[in-house]
Amino acid sequence: MLEGGFRLSLKAHFLVSLPPLSPLSLTLTCLNLSFNGLRVFPAEILELTQLRVLRMRNNPVQHIPNDIKRLEKLEDFCISFNALTSLPSGLFELPSLQTLDVSHNSIQHLSRNISKLRTLQRLNVESNELIGLPPSLLSLPLTHLHISGNYLHPFLWRENCRSPPQVRSTQGRHA
Repeated sequence: MLEGGFRLSLKAHFLVSLPPLSPLSLTLTCLNLSFNGLRVFPAEILELTQLRVLRMRNNPVQHIPNDIKRLEKLEDFCISFNALTSLPSGLFELPSLQTLDVSHNSIQHLSRNISKLRTLQRLNVESNELIGLPPSLLSLPLTHLHISGNYLHPFLWRENCRSPPQVRSTQGRHA
């Protein structure tokens, strides 16, 4: 149990779809679906209204539904090592999100709407296909920013940010 809720780990169970989770919709706060075969983001997840932590690392998910914004209590979302090429606008409407890990995907663009994530402290976009970062990123209260392995040019963060995050690396890939 996690502070008044339950944790469920279905990590590495070779799942291609989810078992029924509706009986847990009001009590599940942490769900780990990492290392499975989920090609589609399971719609059942959107019914888990108390979810605070969602881990979906190492699945071949290609798309996050815009309705992810329904997970209003989500604080920590990891969907690294998937097959994402973009992020939906609904992701930037999560009022409680503090940690977002979308590393090791094929994301080419990060929307300026990321600035709507007013509580975001940790962002990992390592090893994607980003060629730039939106200036609106500077307005976030980031403490950690991971950007290596992209097509980025080095930039000066400290001159433009009130509270500079720990930047893991500004070295990008070179085409």
